[in-house]
Amino acid sequence: MGADVAIVGGGVAGCSIAYALAARGAGSVVVIERDTIASGGTGRTAGIVRCHYGVPQLAAMAQWGLPIFHDAPEILGADVGFHRVGYLVAVGADNVEPFTASVAAQQALGIDTEIVDVATVARLWPTARLDDVAAFCLEPGGGYADGHATAQAFAAAARRHGASTRHSCPVAAVEVSNGAVRGVRLVDGTVIGASAVVLATGP
Repeated sequence: MGADVAIVGGGVAGCSIAYALAARGAGSVVVIERDTIASGGTGRTAGIVRCHYGVPQLAAMAQWGLPIFHDAPEILGADVGFHRVGYLVAVGADNVEPFTASVAAQQALGIDTEIVDVATVARLWPTARLDDVAAFCLEPGGGYADGHATAQAFAAAARRHGASTRHSCPVAAVEVSNGAVRGVRLVDGTVIGASAVVLATGP
């Protein structure tokens, strides 16, 4: 048994990678999960969806992925529990300068985010204590989603494009021969051949 690409880890990262590769015709793709899809960190995540990152590359990747959450039923064929409630960030006086620079960098990428004043935040969040905050940023397109449902939706969409998933298959090692990846070896000794291996196991 074998595949062109073996992805180790069936969380949202592994399943979204499988979907992206399978949808682009990257050959046979298999997701290998030690337990069940989304049984690890993905199933326990708070599911925050946002583009507010201090590293521009991360912000750009998040921006690219945001429409998938907004339009998951059309793109993935399933509801991922996304609720667009906005994403609010607050900082103290010591962090205003880097915070403002970070927001400007996000705006330069085309991300819909802006510095907002205390009065605006007080209207949005009447019960919040705001006297110790020096600056706020609001990203209207942010929100939260169901991590488990998101991974399941990516896995199902990947399978529709020809990928497969294997459950209860803990991986023991990446198989390497003559300096090249050859696949993975499971704990039970089974070898799944692959010309490329993606490690998406999380911490």
